[in-house]
Amino acid sequence: MPKCPYCSLTTLDIYININKINVYSCDKCDLLFTDINQSLQNSVNTKKYNEYYLNSYECIRCTTIIPFFNKVKRDILHYKKYGNLLDVGCSTGLFLRNFQVKTEKNWLISGIDINSLSIRLAKKLSSSINYSTKDIKQLLKGKSLYDCVTCLDVLEHDRNLKENLVVIGKLLKKNGLLIVQVPNYKSIMAKFTANEWDWWCVPDHVLHLSPRFLKKVLIENNFRIIYFVTRDDKVIFIKNCYAVFKKRMYSKLMAKFLYFPFLFILLLVMYFNRWLNKGALIYCIAQKI
Repeated sequence: MPKCPYCSLTTLDIYININKINVYSCDKCDLLFTDINQSLQNSVNTKKYNEYYLNSYECIRCTTIIPFFNKVKRDILHYKKYGNLLDVGCSTGLFLRNFQVKTEKNWLISGIDINSLSIRLAKKLSSSINYSTKDIKQLLKGKSLYDCVTCLDVLEHDRNLKENLVVIGKLLKKNGLLIVQVPNYKSIMAKFTANEWDWWCVPDHVLHLSPRFLKKVLIENNFRIIYFVTRDDKVIFIKNCYAVFKKRMYSKLMAKFLYFPFLFILLLVMYFNRWLNKGALIYCIAQKI
C-alpha cells in the first residue's frame, strides 16, 4: 500500500481509477495522489511534452491562456512594481514573454523547466530571458533571490510538494510573492465529468489538490494568503461538461434539443463556482512571512 506523499499516512482509500491507474485519497490532509513511481512519471513528462505538443501550445492554446497570463501580470504589478521574478515550470516561456512586455526595465526575469525541449524552444523565442533546466534546489545560494515566484499549473506534477515549498520559501525574499494555480478535484466540473475530467491528466499529474489542502500547506510553510479564488476556463468548462452530457443522453437528437438550456445552466453554475470554491482551477497569491 502506498503512503501519502505529504503526511506519510498509509491508511488510504482508492478515490478513482483512471486508465487502470489508482488515484488514492488521504483523509487526514485532503490530498489525492496518483500511484506512480517517480522514474515513470519523468518519462511521462518527456513523452507528453514533445515537440508537437509544445508547438501546438504556442500556436493554439496561447489564444485562450493569454488573458489569464495578463491577469497574473496585473496581480504581480499590483503588489510589486519591480524586482526578480522566477517562473517554475516555465514551459516555452509564454508567460514570461507576456510579462516582459512593458516591464523589462523594472524586472529581471528567469524561467526553469525540467523539459529540455521546452527550454530549447523558450531560448529560441526569446534570448533576453534567462532560462535553464536546473532543478529548483540548484538555485539555492545561501540567500533569498526573488521578489516573486510563479508556479502556474506546476505543483501537481511533483510528489515532493513539501520540499518544493520549503525551497521556494528560501528562494523568496521577505514579503515575496508566490503565485500558484492548480486543478481543483473538488470542483463541479470534476464531479460532473468524473473519469473524463481533463485535469485528472493521469499519470502526468501526480498530486490532486483541493482549496482546503492548498490553504493548509501554504500556511504550514510560512506563507500568508492574500488572495484566493477558484475559476473556470469557459471554453474548457463547456467543452468538458457538454461532452459528458451528450454521452449520457439516450439520443443525439435529445442532446441537440436540450443544448441551449443546458448551456445556460452551465454558464450560471460556472459563475457561482468562483465564489463557492468549486471552480476547476485554484488561483492563489501568497506572501512569504
